[in-house]
Amino acid sequence: MEWIDTHCHLDFSEFDEYRAGLIRKCTDDGFSALIIPGVDIDNSYRILDMVGEDALLYAAPGLHPCYCSVHRPDHLDQLAALLERNRVVAMGEIGLDLYHSDIDIDRQYMFFETQLDMAEAFNLPVILHVRKAHDKVTAILKRRSGRLHGVVHAFSGSAQQADNYLANGFLLGIGGVVTHERARKIRSVVAGIPDEAYVLETDAPDMSPAFAQGVANSPLNLPAIAECVASLRGQAVEDVARVSTANARQLFGLQEIL
Repeated sequence: MEWIDTHCHLDFSEFDEYRAGLIRKCTDDGFSALIIPGVDIDNSYRILDMVGEDALLYAAPGLHPCYCSVHRPDHLDQLAALLERNRVVAMGEIGLDLYHSDIDIDRQYMFFETQLDMAEAFNLPVILHVRKAHDKVTAILKRRSGRLHGVVHAFSGSAQQADNYLANGFLLGIGGVVTHERARKIRSVVAGIPDEAYVLETDAPDMSPAFAQGVANSPLNLPAIAECVASLRGQAVEDVARVSTANARQLFGLQEIL
């Protein structure tokens, strides 16, 4: 089976001591791509350096909404230059995060909308981070009349919100949360969406699945997450691997690279 982890932060320090071995193990276990999203300008530069060293890795530079306090307007100009580099397959991780009460909403909107403009200009898919803001984000996407496409990272919304994203050209990123029995809403969504509606991700080292609590998450957990998805959908894990990989290849243009 072939696997693509569409969202893992391999540049994070948790992987420093065993990153090279982990990448080799992923290759041995059938992974064809690991997509590493950015969160700020410094780590976006670091990701671009990293993906140039290994054929398994691809980059998605971006300015994360939770780090708006460190983003500067000139970072957007630097980001535009990074998007022209080789092995960039998306812009991410960008979006709106309204979870905390002390956020600067206007600043989040400015960075988000500007990066959406850039994604349109470069014809790149977008990796969305959305928390407590699904309806606001889908309204923005609807105003842009289908000019954008991408994936909603770690989707945990309702069936109606899922349909709204799908109608606007976005797939759902399904990861370790779906393995938790208490996550009834997302498990129900995963059971009912069409095959072409999702990709798999881990968000490693964060968002550990139920079977790996208390330890750093890893892309190597993706096949076990797929087994849970297969069980919820009444499918064979081989079918989930095939479908999710094909969806990721198409979304990120990897069929022209791999």
